[in-house]
Amino acid sequence: MLEIGAKKKNFWELGSQQVKITQELKLIQAEQMTKLQAKHQAECDLLEDMR
Repeated sequence: MLEIGAKKKNFWELGSQQVKITQELKLIQAEQMTKLQAKHQAECDLLEDMR
């Protein structure tokens, strides 16, 4: 019985780590998207100024 409980604990710890990793990756992706959108907007503004 104790072994099954230990396996469940390990399963939940792994799941928790995966959730944390996923949250961190989503944050990084959102930051990158924000930077990319700002760059795109700056390039569009520059093109508009050149016209």
